[in-house]
Amino acid sequence: MEPAGGVLPSIAPGWGFLVLLAVLVLAGLGLHAVFLRVLGESRVDRWTRNVEGLLFCFLLAVMLALSALQVFLRNLFHTGILWIDPLVRTLVLWIGFLGALTATSRARHLHIDILHRLLPPGVGVPVSRVLSLVSAVCCALLASGSYLYISEERAGGMEAFLGIPVWAAELALLWGFGLMSYRFLVQVIWPTRPHPLP
Repeated sequence: MEPAGGVLPSIAPGWGFLVLLAVLVLAGLGLHAVFLRVLGESRVDRWTRNVEGLLFCFLLAVMLALSALQVFLRNLFHTGILWIDPLVRTLVLWIGFLGALTATSRARHLHIDILHRLLPPGVGVPVSRVLSLVSAVCCALLASGSYLYISEERAGGMEAFLGIPVWAAELALLWGFGLMSYRFLVQVIWPTRPHPLP
């Protein structure tokens, strides 16, 4: 199996990838600590929300516009553009992981809240830290599996749309799980209460 080069690091899947991911996550945590010290928690939180919100709105607008165009072409002209459907499916994948990242950073991700309701108030934060650490390890393992999957897709050489290979369109799996591992570790070190929904 040929390792995925270019955007993907040229390393063997498994422990080598997990070590590289750990180094990148630790570097990210160090930068996060510097930004918190220099800018303050509220500014870092606001900037992160703004960037994630703009990216989410842009991808969602592109997805909706392309879907509307495809419906318009099919209903009025009984035709369509071949590359729109696979692009929209890819955008759904990327938007889903972006939403998961946003939910993780705001402590609004899916979780079972029974422990917090049964335990005394002072124990809730340590338990949340342990659960976040376990979630970070699970996401790191899923990122490693995603790297293996994307490496195999790259070896297959199939094209998704407009000359973009399938493995490049599926990079959301790798980056999504890797960044979620980082976000859970941020919750381990700097735990936050769930932000209220707007």
